[in-house]
Amino acid sequence: MVSGRYSGRDLLEKILDPDRAISDRYAATVFTLTDGRVVTGRVINYFGDDLSVMTDMLDPNGLVRVNAREVEAQERAKVSLMPKGLLDTLKGDEILDLLAFLLSRGDRTNKMFQGD
Repeated sequence: MVSGRYSGRDLLEKILDPDRAISDRYAATVFTLTDGRVVTGRVINYFGDDLSVMTDMLDPNGLVRVNAREVEAQERAKVSLMPKGLLDTLKGDEILDLLAFLLSRGDRTNKMFQGD
């Protein structure tokens, strides 16, 4: 839950500029493979030598399989997997409604929704 963790300003900043500060909980890994391919994403499942890596947050089912034996190097990604431009299709009042919803935990009786 974002409520209690972030102020409205901090939450909006994280949505608008997801690369500024990436939480360890959501950091992606860059895998350089022995064949030269590079796979960037979050490890969702690790079974034996097989890694299931989510490379696109908008397509959580589109996992890329990586064999751990083929990993030549790995490092923490410097960019967030959170898609950029998430608010581009929303109007100002819709953005405020979204922030109120997130910060109030969806409670429409919360004071953040007063004035609607």
